Amino acid sequence: MGITVKPVMITIDPQRDTPDVLAEFVGYLHEDMVGLTGSDAEISAVTKAFRAYSAKNGEGENYLMDHSTFTYLIAPGGEFLEFFRRDLTSDVLAEKTACFAEKL
Repeated sequence: MGITVKPVMITIDPQRDTPDVLAEFVGYLHEDMVGLTGSDAEISAVTKAFRAYSAKNGEGENYLMDHSTFTYLIAPGGEFLEFFRRDLTSDVLAEKTACFAEKL
């Protein structure tokens, strides 16, 4: 069964993750991945909507960002379908995603 998905990564650190920085980074992860950024308010709204966690850890230019690591499956029309923990194997992830094939 061929299901095509569009991987998207939304930054939690818009101060460092400019569009150019994100474009380069997501290119390392997947050739079709899209990287999105925005204002602090926009990123905060997305974080809240997806019930994700993020927090700055440290000071200066070499700070880290603590964050949740879920993958979300969203239908083309924007409907939330499921979220997945990062400890799933690719086979289990594919099996669980296949359950939503008719919506993708």
